[in-house]
This record gives sequence, C-alpha cells and structure tokens, in this order.
Amino acid sequence: MGLLVRVPDGMDGQPGSLDSERNRVGRKGGCLGPDEPGGYQMLGILKKALRLNPSKTVALSWAIAEAQLVAEQYGDVIQTSRTAIARKPDAIYPHVFLADAYSALGRGDEAQREAARVL
Repeated sequence: MGLLVRVPDGMDGQPGSLDSERNRVGRKGGCLGPDEPGGYQMLGILKKALRLNPSKTVALSWAIAEAQLVAEQYGDVIQTSRTAIARKPDAIYPHVFLADAYSALGRGDEAQREAARVL
C-alpha cells in the first residue's frame, strides 16, 4: 500500500506530493511503516492539508485513514473511515480501510460485513 496524494501548495515550503515528502524523510520507495518517523510526518501533513482545504474532506480522509492504517492506529482508522463513509457512503476505500482495521483488531465479523459492502 503506498501513499501518493496531492496536497495544497503553500504548506510552509513542503513539497506538493506525499511521495516527494516520503523521499525527503529518507525512505526510498515502498510505504513508511509504523516504526519510521516519516510515517507520522505524513499523517501530520495530511491533517494540515485537511485544515487548509476542508473542501477536500472526503479524499483527504481516505489518505489519512490509509496513513493511520500503516501506522497501526486502528482505532483512528475506524473513526476516520466512518467519517468518510458518512460523507460519501459509496466510496470504496474507506470501507476497505475500515475492514482492515477491524481485522487487525480481531473483529472478524465486523471486518467481513464491511468487506461485503464493497465486494
């Protein structure tokens, strides 16, 4: 799973894409894992992008949920995904991230129900 999301310009000199940010913090390719500080930096950048551009709440929520999933912040994934689903119920990614989080937390029945919504 990789993160590549365009974020608004003018973010204190930050690059315009998270892929560039990932490389800036020292990771070459692949996604940042929960033990790598860059993963948490990306979460911060995404949350800042959401504050600066609230009209992109749904798309940025998907990216935030994915970053939270990579960072193993499963409770946060559930909350963020539910928020995105409430705004756009037919979006696939929030359901997938929600199913992943439920599965990681050992909540298999909920994971299967959520996955069934997108299959």
